[in-house]
Amino acid sequence: MPDPFKKPGPVFLFPGQGSQEPGMGRELYEAHDFVRKLFAEASEIVGLDFASLIFESSKATLQETINTQLAILITNQAHYLALEHQGIRPALVMGHSLGEYSALIAAQAITLSDAIKVVSHRATAMQYCVEERKEDGEKDKIYMAAVVSRKPLDLEYITKVCAGNSYANQNVTIANDNSPYQVVLSGHHLALALACHHLKSDKKARLILLKTGGPFHSSEMAFAEQELKLCLDNYSIKDPQIPFIANLTADFVKTREEIRRLMPLQITGQVRWRESINRTLKLGYTDFIECGHGKTLTNLLHNFNLPQPL
Repeated sequence: MPDPFKKPGPVFLFPGQGSQEPGMGRELYEAHDFVRKLFAEASEIVGLDFASLIFESSKATLQETINTQLAILITNQAHYLALEHQGIRPALVMGHSLGEYSALIAAQAITLSDAIKVVSHRATAMQYCVEERKEDGEKDKIYMAAVVSRKPLDLEYITKVCAGNSYANQNVTIANDNSPYQVVLSGHHLALALACHHLKSDKKARLILLKTGGPFHSSEMAFAEQELKLCLDNYSIKDPQIPFIANLTADFVKTREEIRRLMPLQITGQVRWRESINRTLKLGYTDFIECGHGKTLTNLLHNFNLPQPL
């Protein structure tokens, strides 16, 4: 594997859930035969018409976890192939939450075919966690909220607020540490509401309630974590051939064994994006390319002390 400490080049950032939008990737699909081939092959693997799902579905349909995750994976791959077609290749790869699977494909740690199957299993298990809650009368609840501020956030304080408003089977935690000025909370809707009320009353930051498919990256997804762990025994994972930084450790992962260990844990664990970006900056990487739809991760980069303009 290339030495990440030498010859810094472009860092490919792959977005995850939240980046989806009906019609995403249509221009690439219409412009390139290899993208149309990608959609056809992916559709055959899981028996789902991706062109119809992504280009013709309603926003509500595309936002269903089981549809969202696969749609983003394929869209990210379309962007990656388009960059590759231009001769642009990554020196390092990172993915935000679900985007980590796209990063693993780019790092040649997992094949596209296997990634599609694993993500399908992952999405189904995560959707089950949400549906199980709905049966308990928790329909249309808010499970995640962004905490944003113009000043660097006090993570220790926010962590204490989450702990102080968590109870048996009703937990809330920091799911995404996205930047010095933004974190995302996730968990049981009652615990989340209490934590948000506490933070809002203290006027420590601004709260934005997020309409997501469930309480991702929290203990509420424990069933999905166990399901994915069992599922991975059926797939081949290799050592990454391109430097890869994992969400859960905010550090380089170099072996197939470590990737296999971290993939299930990532479902319930924290996305340490701020630390991951800071690590790349310290190593001298300054060129970042968002490899997917939209500019979610590009916008987050503006919250970091980049040594040169994007």
